[in-house]
Parts: sequence; structure tokens; C-alpha cells
Amino acid sequence: MGQCQTVLGPDPVLEKVALYESHAESSLEKGNAEQAIWYYNMALQTFSEAEGDYREEVGALYFKIIRVYERELMLQEALEMYKKAFDLYSRMYSWDHPQVQELCKKLAERYHADNEFEKAAYYYDILLKYIIDRGGENSKEAADIHDRLGNVYQDMDNYRDSVAHYSRALDIKKRSNTLDLDALANEYNKLGGVYSDNVGDLERAKECFQNTLDIMKETHGNIHEEVSIAYLNLGHVKAKLRDYEGAKKDLEECVNIGKKSVWALEDTKNSTLELAYVLLAVVHEALGRNKEALEYEKTWAQLQLKEEEDKIKSKEEDEATCQYHEAYFSRILGHLCIALGQYAEAEVHFNFALQLLNKLNEDDLEFARTYFGLGLAYLHNKDVKALDCFKASLERFAVAYGEGCDEVYEVMKYVAIFKLQQGSYKEAIDDLTELLETYKKRYLEFHPTHIAIVDLKHQLGLAHKAAGNYEAALKYLNEAYEERENPQIGYIRRYGTKDPVVYEVNGISFDMPELDRIVTKHCEILKIETKRMSARANVIGRPKILPSSEEIHKDLVEVRDKLEKFGKF
Repeated sequence: MGQCQTVLGPDPVLEKVALYESHAESSLEKGNAEQAIWYYNMALQTFSEAEGDYREEVGALYFKIIRVYERELMLQEALEMYKKAFDLYSRMYSWDHPQVQELCKKLAERYHADNEFEKAAYYYDILLKYIIDRGGENSKEAADIHDRLGNVYQDMDNYRDSVAHYSRALDIKKRSNTLDLDALANEYNKLGGVYSDNVGDLERAKECFQNTLDIMKETHGNIHEEVSIAYLNLGHVKAKLRDYEGAKKDLEECVNIGKKSVWALEDTKNSTLELAYVLLAVVHEALGRNKEALEYEKTWAQLQLKEEEDKIKSKEEDEATCQYHEAYFSRILGHLCIALGQYAEAEVHFNFALQLLNKLNEDDLEFARTYFGLGLAYLHNKDVKALDCFKASLERFAVAYGEGCDEVYEVMKYVAIFKLQQGSYKEAIDDLTELLETYKKRYLEFHPTHIAIVDLKHQLGLAHKAAGNYEAALKYLNEAYEERENPQIGYIRRYGTKDPVVYEVNGISFDMPELDRIVTKHCEILKIETKRMSARANVIGRPKILPSSEEIHKDLVEVRDKLEKFGKF
């Protein structure tokens, strides 16, 4: 008689789960992620209600759900699923299992991305401890975790620990039997960044960036995007060290190599060259080469303008936003052209900006500033259209800030200069005198000497000089020069009729209600301008403030010569 055998049939739990998973995959193919997640959760519920050991299958299902969450950018949900997967696998296996280590690293990465730095450091520390305990303190894996911890601690503003971990990663990589030069250069670069931007140890930063450059040249040759970036970093730190000639040479190399190199990403190329041009402008200004400085700044603005034009062509971003940005950078170009004495070109840029703003039906502060800039261009060309532009600017500034704001007073000053240019000396002098009294009331309660008052005294001196009132001119120019030479001179300006909090970007001010709108609508402009201002501040401190002592002194000498000629000095 034959022996009876038990034949095991299909597992009903797995069959049910397989059906849910099939529906989930079908939903994903149709682009319905929400429905797919629902099916996957039903599969998880099926496992939770079943008897038996299905931990392997549950783990595999966790990863499928994580894949969907990450694809849909549901990052918080992905993090929760990683935590469940880590908890499951760490109970199933020892730390030798690669899945446990990978999940620990994934958790740290997700916490870091969510700015939960302490939790990220906690999981990286667990992983590093395991690697060291099994004798891998000098392994490639240990170097990787030290590097990641360096990143986390830098983001936590814990620069001492950041330097310690980057240095340890660098040490391991230098002693590796299979030397990875790109990885070594990357570590030098990170260390240089912390030393330069956070710790303030510029000499060490310079050494790190020089090592990065040497390695990149050895690895990639002289013409490569990484070599261009290395020259940028080295030039930047030399500028901070006030080695302006050395900085100039490195930054010029950055630009020359950057133009010849093939870049993996156009955005990286643009951001590298843009910062190089900003720094070249600042370095030339520090060297007293103002025309070259302005030319580099003009090139920077032209690059920004081209980027916006390219975004419109590629339909990469909203066209209206890009056109507003175009108007902004066209205005900046207009001001730079005025500073370079290129008044006809300035008019072109300002008119183009106004054209765009009209097309966008904008009627805000950018309109006011653009009309003001166009008025300045016309003023330099002795064109009577300047007055109409100043009036249009005044109306918009008054609506935005109120009649008593600095922006309005600044335009009124140029209206007086226009009158002076037209030969209405008395009217111009009366207007400037009234403005001076207003500024005294506005600023002297805060500071004994202020740049706005110095500027008006300088303008009054010039007005009296033009009218032939040389003694009055001498008085105002003397006062302006002495106050401008005061090292404690005040630079902070008030905006509006009261005392609102002020936000300034490149000399442009916004009160807080206006800032809310600007940040949401034009945060890219603020980001770009903040970067430009930071580069300047790191190299030569406060922005260039006019009028300079040299300008005032030159006018003062001319008036003294006139008085000596008439025997009155």
C-alpha cells in the first residue's frame, strides 16, 4: 500500500498580497500613485493580520512603497517607511548584513535632507562605530561616513567637529592603497570651504584650495570645469587675504578656462563665471581700477540677462517672472552704463526695462527705479526729458513709501540738479538748501555726521560754484570734505515717513510689507543680489559710498583756485 503524501498548496496570504501588488503596479503605470499606495498598504495590512513569518516579504514591500513616496516627493512618508524597514531588518539580521547598514545610511541621509541634523549625526555615528569596531577605521567606508558627518556638522554650525571629520576623511583617503584623486581633491575643497567661510583661517583655506587645484590639474589637465572652479575658490580666498593681484590672476584663469571647458551642467558654468566676474569687479575696485571694475560688473549683469532670455526660450520658467527679471537686470545694466559714461547705451537698457514692465502691466517700485535711472541718463545727456522721468519716479515712490521717504528726497535732489543744469541757479540752490534742512532733522538725531548730509553739502557747494557764489561754495565744500573724512561717518539710511524695518539689497530698500511681496515673487533676484553683496563684503567690507573724499577735494581745490584768482582767499 503506497504511503500518503501531503501536498502543500499555494499560500493564500501571499496570493492575496500578490494581487494587491499587481493592482499597485498597474496603478503606477497609469500614473495614479495615490491608488498604488493604497494597494500597497492593503498588502501590508494583509501581512499584519496573518499568522506566520513574513518578515522578508514585508521588508521587500517597504522598499516598494519607499520607491513610490520618493518618486512623488512624499519625503516625510518615505522617512517613516525607512524607519520601519530599519527597525525590521535590524531585528532580523546582525550589523554584518548590508541591508541594515544601507538602511542606517538612508535614514541619516533623509534626516540630513530634512535639516534634522542631530538625528542624522546619530545614525551616521552608529554606522561609523560599527565600521571601527570591525577594524575598518581606515577603510573607504569610514572615510565616506567621516565626510558625511563633516557635512552634517557644518550645517549645524559646529565647525570644530566638521573640520575634525573632514580632516579624518582626508587622512584616510591620502593613505589609501587605491588613491582616488578626485575624492581627495573634494575633501581638500570642503576643508577649504569651512576654513574660509566659517572658521576664518584663510591661510589654511588657501593651502587647501591650492592642493585642490594641483590635484585637479594633474587629474583633468589644464582645461576642465573642475580646474576653473578650483581657480575661483583660490582667487576668492586670496581676495579675502587682500592679495588682490594674486586674486586677479586666479580669477582671470577661472574665466578663461571656464569659457573653454565642456561643462556637465550649464547652471554650474553660469554660477561659476558670474561669481568670478563679481569678484573681479571687487578686486579691481580694491586696486583702484574703477573702470575695469565696472566693466566686469557689467559683464555679470549681461550674463544674468542672457540667463533670463534663455529661460524664456526654453520655457523653463514662467515667462512673466523671467521678463520681470529681465527688466530688473536691464535697469542694473543702465546704471552701470551711466557709471561708465555710456549714456546712450544706458537709455537703451532703461527703455527696454520700461517696455517689459509696461507689457507686464506692472506699476510698482521697479517702475519708479527705472524711470529714475532713465532720468539720470537723460540728465547726463542734457536732455529735458529727464524732468518727466523724475516726476514719474517721484509719483510712484511717494505712493509706495509716502512723501517723506529717502527715495523721494533722492529724486528731488536730481530735480534740483536738473534745474541747475538748465541755468535756474537760485531755484536749484533753494531746493537743495531745503532738502539739507530736512536731512539734518532726519539724521542728526541718530548720528553727528551722515553721508546723505555730506552729499547734499557737496551738491550745494557745486550749485553755488556754478552760480559764481565762490565763498558760499567754499563753505559747503569745506564742511562736506571734513565730514566725509570722519571715520565714524554714518551710512545707515531711513525709509518711509516713520521708522519701518528696512531690508536692503544692493542699495535698494524695501520695508517689511513690501519685502513679503518681493520675496515671494522675486526671491531669485534677492538670492542673486545677496550673493553679490556677500562677495563684496568678504573682500572689501562696506559698499562703495559716494561722494568720495577725493571727489569733494577736487571740487574744493577748484573753488579755492577761483577765490585766489579774485584775491578773496
